Amino acid sequence: MSRKSKYEDADIIVKGEIAEFEEWLATLRQYRTSEFHKLEENRFMLFKQRLLAQGLLVDNRMSRVGGGNFQSMGITEFGLEFLAFIQEDVK
Repeated sequence: MSRKSKYEDADIIVKGEIAEFEEWLATLRQYRTSEFHKLEENRFMLFKQRLLAQGLLVDNRMSRVGGGNFQSMGITEFGLEFLAFIQEDVK
């Protein structure tokens, strides 16, 4: 008779949560490609570099293993404020 580990239920829950997170993350990855935005790769890279230079994006590659330049971008606080300003102006 095999004994059930006291961590088996928690392990199943965590694996399910990881699977859900990976599925959600996969849906977001589509937005990170030049093909999604219908741009040539060089032009897409230029836009990311311009946004970085203006302080609207940050390159998070230092917190990722194996990531190249401009592969893991994040929005800055200034970028969020700028988006809010643009959206407010549209209303």
